[in-house]
Amino acid sequence: MEVGGEVTGDAELKVRIGVGLGVQELIGSGAELRCVCRAVEEEGFDSLWFSEVATSHALDPIAALGFVASATDRIKMGTSIMVIPGRPPALLAKSIATLELLSGGRVLPIFGLGTADVREQQAFGIKRADRGPWVEEVVPLLRRFWSEESVVHAGPRFSLNDVSIRPRPSRPLPIWLGGRDDRELRRAGRLA
Repeated sequence: MEVGGEVTGDAELKVRIGVGLGVQELIGSGAELRCVCRAVEEEGFDSLWFSEVATSHALDPIAALGFVASATDRIKMGTSIMVIPGRPPALLAKSIATLELLSGGRVLPIFGLGTADVREQQAFGIKRADRGPWVEEVVPLLRRFWSEESVVHAGPRFSLNDVSIRPRPSRPLPIWLGGRDDRELRRAGRLA
C-alpha cells in the first residue's frame, strides 16, 4: 500500500492512500483487473500503482495503466517504479503523454533504475553501471518532449534533431524518481 500526504496552506494535512499491486501473480485476467479497479475506486482509495519487474509476474505498467484509465473515472494511477534505462526517451515520453491524455490527467510517473537482478539487466539490455547515466540524460529529455515544440539534443546516448512528440501532456507532469543508495537519492533530489 502506498501512503502519501501533503500539508495545505492552512496547515491541514491531507492523507492519500493508494494500492500497489507489487510483482506477485495477483492478476490473471482483464476481468480480475477490472474488479480490482472498481473496488479501489469504490472504496475511496486515491490511486492504483504498478511496479515494473520484467522477469516477474507483474503486469507491464504501460498496458496496465491504459486498462485502468478505461476502467475507472476518478482514481490516479502510477508506476512504482517504471524502469527508464533501455527505453528510447521519445517513445517513453509519448507513452506517458498518451496515458495522461486518455486518463484525463490522472497519471503519476515514478521512474527508476530497476532492480539489481542480473536477469532484469539482461531484459532491459543495460548494465547496472550504465543505468544512472542513462537516467541523467533521459529525465531532462522527457520534460523537453512534454513542453517543447521540437527537441534538438546531442548526448552520450541519444542524438536528436528536430524531434517532437504528440500528444503533449495538458499540464506539466511531475516526475518522481526512486532510489536506495546515496547516489540514487541525490539524483532523485536533483532531477525530480
